[in-house]
Amino acid sequence: MPEIKQTISVSRGKTAIEHDLREHTPNNVDASMSKYNVVLINELGGKSLAEYTNEYMKPYIEEYNKKQRRSDRKKSYDYASDYTEEQNHMQTSRQNYTAGQLAYEYVIQFGDHNSLDVNEVIADKYLYEDTVEMFREFIDNYQESYPHMKIVLATVHMDEPKGTPHMHILVQPIGEGYKQGLSHQISLTKALACDGFERSDVRKERLSLTRWQDDMKDNIMEPILDRHMYVREYKDGEKHHMPVALYKKTMEERDAILLDAFHEADTITDEAQSSSKQIIESAEEKAKQLVNEAAEEVGDLMEEKNTIINGKGLAWGANTPYEDWPMEALKQEREFFLEGKPGETDVDNMSLPQLKVEYNKWGKKYDKLVDGYDRADGTHILGYNELIKRHKELMEEPERLLQTDAGKKIIEDAKEEIVQTVYQKIMRDIMGFVETYIFGSIKRHLVEPLYKAIDEMMYGHSFKLNDNDRKILQRAINSSVDEVTEEYSIGKRIEENVRDNMPSISLIEKEVQEQIQRRPRMHR
Repeated sequence: MPEIKQTISVSRGKTAIEHDLREHTPNNVDASMSKYNVVLINELGGKSLAEYTNEYMKPYIEEYNKKQRRSDRKKSYDYASDYTEEQNHMQTSRQNYTAGQLAYEYVIQFGDHNSLDVNEVIADKYLYEDTVEMFREFIDNYQESYPHMKIVLATVHMDEPKGTPHMHILVQPIGEGYKQGLSHQISLTKALACDGFERSDVRKERLSLTRWQDDMKDNIMEPILDRHMYVREYKDGEKHHMPVALYKKTMEERDAILLDAFHEADTITDEAQSSSKQIIESAEEKAKQLVNEAAEEVGDLMEEKNTIINGKGLAWGANTPYEDWPMEALKQEREFFLEGKPGETDVDNMSLPQLKVEYNKWGKKYDKLVDGYDRADGTHILGYNELIKRHKELMEEPERLLQTDAGKKIIEDAKEEIVQTVYQKIMRDIMGFVETYIFGSIKRHLVEPLYKAIDEMMYGHSFKLNDNDRKILQRAINSSVDEVTEEYSIGKRIEENVRDNMPSISLIEKEVQEQIQRRPRMHR
């Protein structure tokens, strides 16, 4: 199967937040395609870049101001304005000085218009998801590798019809470890140094910013291409150089060998000084040999990578985990899945074809739940659709609901509850009558004559019963009546007599049944 080659690029762009978030539609954009754009990171949350920066730097400003005894030494909380003003002043006062920015924008792109056309990507669901996933992987690896080159905004654009899917990242460089001023400050040079890309005084070595961009391409973007079954293609004039990590390690080993050689030359005696040149030359030759061996190792690794991609590398079989399979074998397995061919595997490591078989089984079970099915004994099990239909019919004709087994049980339960309710209501009404008209009457007919008798006895005297006296008499009579009632069990005897003379439960039940049968018929 021929290799699919893709170029990769990291290019500096102009900071344009409104453009990135599509707050207005540029001329080269098809607005109907903008729904395919993806915002992966948005730390701004509607704030301007200056507002976000001031909010982010506020804790470091507070930390600094707490240490200042003089108020004129304290920093203002408008960090963005102070930084911009300072950078503009530096550019004016220093020759060839480039003013720093609050953030820098870069465009990340896999492939070009010929190899990864945006129209083809959005037309193929799987290609679209795969392309978005490549940008997600880039973000995850980037944040882990370059924590000081902080991404503030990351947007994937898929709405430029003549273009290629690409991602804009807005990067704010935050340096730390300053001995003067704030502990954290915006500085591209310092942030790169904190992430391992120090500025070099050696002319031949590339700028720290260039080395950082190369590191993104070699150690983040190229592995992503490999994982998504692409091969990196180098643009015209782009060197196929050694990965930065391996280059650093090789240079460190070379410098260590040379340093040992110089130390050895310094310690030899005067008689042996003539051989120091030979020792140094030997060390240099050994260092060159090490560099060549490293280059050969890179070549071997590239060859092994191609071998794995072409499916002729590692031995594999049914018992080999998927992560050890060559790319070609995984592609074939994918074809098996798409074409529905059977595969072989065990339960713990199910192959894609087997997963499809299981999926089909689950699909049939789901269809049964939806549409219903017949058991082996011929019994039909209602499905969801049938239950919905039956429910609708019953709601349109409630009379049929009462004819079902559940409906009949509801009527029986209701009938029993009605009988008990009627019985308890009769008992409550009778006892309430007894309490109101018998006990109340007794108390009333005792109290009023007593009031009248006492008033007559008090007639002609200097005092008479007031309201409080009447309350005292009322409580005394109530207590006497309650004691007499309790002592002779009058209330209990009345209740027993009521129960003995009440209609029987069966008679009440019969009456309830007749009432149910005489109920009005319900119609549709």
